[in-house]
Amino acid sequence: MEIVNVQNSIVPDESKVVETSDNRFILANTQPISYADLRHKCIIPVFSKDNESTISHSEFVDIVGQAADKFFTSENILHPAIRISHPIKGRIPEAMGKPADALLESEKTLYYERMAFVYEVPSITSNVAGNKLSLSIGGVRSYNSENLYGKKTEEHFKIFVGFKNQWLPG
Repeated sequence: MEIVNVQNSIVPDESKVVETSDNRFILANTQPISYADLRHKCIIPVFSKDNESTISHSEFVDIVGQAADKFFTSENILHPAIRISHPIKGRIPEAMGKPADALLESEKTLYYERMAFVYEVPSITSNVAGNKLSLSIGGVRSYNSENLYGKKTEEHFKIFVGFKNQWLPG
């Protein structure tokens, strides 16, 4: 897989990606979202005191994808499966005081407090006791672990690399 720069964004090159990772990696209280929607439809929160932006969820997905691509240069890496939860809805300042049902789509803002993603590397597998294992690389981000009401500080991310057990009963 090759990473290309498109409008200051690093996204997987569509011609080299075989398919998307299985988005059923975490189901409880989450919903799937496409990378494009995460990148283009969600605002990026800022630290209140100095108005510095946080690292966006899509940037986090990009960076982990870049690292995986550099480390596993000859492997096929699937598109990331992304799941989000805890939507934070807002509105632009011009819509202040307007009833919620009268808001236009262009007046609404949205971001998700929590996001998890996984890249699968189907070409790196092993069979252990009859169970097929495939390499997975991913991360979890939660804005509630940041103090967005203060000044910009170190931000918190969780990253994982491991083998996913694809055992199915039967």
